[in-house]
Amino acid sequence: MGGELLGDKAIAQRGYDKLKKWLAFTDKSGAAYEYNSLPYSAVAIEVLYRLQKYVKDEETRMLAKLALYRLGLSGALHLHTPTKRWAGPHGRAYHNAVIGDGDTYLLEQSEISSFRDWITDGKLPNWMFPVFEDIQFPDQVVETTGREDDIYTSCFLDENYSFGVGARNMFNQANRYIAWQTNVFSIHYTRPNNPQPGAIYTRYILDDKWLGYFSAGIGRGTSGLLPDEGHFQGLQDKERAIGLYIPYDMGANDFYSSAKSVVAIPRWAKSDEIWVDGKQVEAYPFMVPKDKTIVFKTGDILLGIRPFSLTNLGTAPQIVIDTKDDNTVVLEMYNYKGEAKTFWELAWPGAFYQGELRNGFYSEVSNTSKHTPKEFAKLIDQGSFTDKADPKFTYTGEGNRFWKVGYQRDGRTMSLKVDLLNWFNTPERIINNEFYQMPMLESNRAIQSNSGHLSLNDVELSCGKNSAWLYVSPDQKTVVAAYHGPEPAPFKLNLKNGEVFIKSLASGIVTWENGKVTVDGYKMEGKPKVRGGKLKKWIHG
Repeated sequence: MGGELLGDKAIAQRGYDKLKKWLAFTDKSGAAYEYNSLPYSAVAIEVLYRLQKYVKDEETRMLAKLALYRLGLSGALHLHTPTKRWAGPHGRAYHNAVIGDGDTYLLEQSEISSFRDWITDGKLPNWMFPVFEDIQFPDQVVETTGREDDIYTSCFLDENYSFGVGARNMFNQANRYIAWQTNVFSIHYTRPNNPQPGAIYTRYILDDKWLGYFSAGIGRGTSGLLPDEGHFQGLQDKERAIGLYIPYDMGANDFYSSAKSVVAIPRWAKSDEIWVDGKQVEAYPFMVPKDKTIVFKTGDILLGIRPFSLTNLGTAPQIVIDTKDDNTVVLEMYNYKGEAKTFWELAWPGAFYQGELRNGFYSEVSNTSKHTPKEFAKLIDQGSFTDKADPKFTYTGEGNRFWKVGYQRDGRTMSLKVDLLNWFNTPERIINNEFYQMPMLESNRAIQSNSGHLSLNDVELSCGKNSAWLYVSPDQKTVVAAYHGPEPAPFKLNLKNGEVFIKSLASGIVTWENGKVTVDGYKMEGKPKVRGGKLKKWIHG
């Protein structure tokens, strides 16, 4: 758009091409690589809105609108009305945004209010209201964000909580202000008689750092960033999840006195409880025995955590429940705590490398109305755990050393197998005895695919074999179908009582609202044909 304002065709074309390349890159996966970001999704919504409103190039206008609507749809699918929060996981988010403590950039403390304002102000379309206002619980939203890096996100939304897990953290930028702000494990939940919802998050932390050690940027203070110094792999099936961590860089160059994963619960209340082995924890720090399930009763939810086997590079207790000065309760799972030292066996390339550390846990969330903490722990313990690691050997650049963890109960199974010698190799993910495939977008309310055929809630879309998505409201009165192109192809939207047909379309959006049809397309051939409804508006470039 800057090139258009300056009257410089070369600069303008460079901008047009960059948007096309970015959308083509994103369409290989489904959603933006910097996934579900707080607050930068808000920044992108503002920018894309202005671009599609003011740019003169018709193709760029259409692509900007498609990107805006797809980003808005992603956000709307993650809005959780009971907590009024934008559910995780978050590819990038400041600490205060994660825990819901104050406004952040263009987002209000209650993110759902910002979303409503964007719709009311016309920055996002009215049809997005029912995406989150009329949600029918439960729903699980899955989006692939980095197909080449095996990154997808999963979020389970229930009446009292949202629970989000990333398959991996972002790792394409070695920058503490970006990569270290990934929030791969995120729970928001309601609390009785308290308008501020609760939050739970995880980190891998070296040298027992906490808030105050890092600044989110020059002049931004030290309260907005609690870096995640680990690489994560996760797997989620609704209310159940597995999370595995390794440290970013813990080898022979630098000295470290501790290394641990942390499950953190800020704003711990007097009414909250922790149970281990059938007894309530009354004092901190509390040393958790091996192979025990920990249950946190906080607000309206129960969170059960069962640590898997942890590599022990020291002699100190490995699993500890403790408190922080900021009223945060933490479950700490240590790989090392002791005198500061280097770790040659973790350094690669290196002659002593034996693979990454093992650190991880099984987790499950439930509502307090369903179980007591003791009952919930007993229920989890009735399941069968898998935790098997290949023996250590000194790595010379060849071979594998697998670690497989899993859980099975009530006919449901899940397992995750990673290579401790090649962490970034594609892991084996299995849910209910099937290898998990990464969908572009999958939920009860919306789907995305490049197959050329999409079907959701008795609505079908046929189009070119490029990225396309479909949203259907619970009452089926509102249907939105989008085709990203870029190759022109026939477009056909079939509803129970109607149809929209376009002879050829390079890219565009079709909206059906109570029988009134709006079509906005690029390189559209012929006038759209509508059966069972009325063509209200037709924009074509």
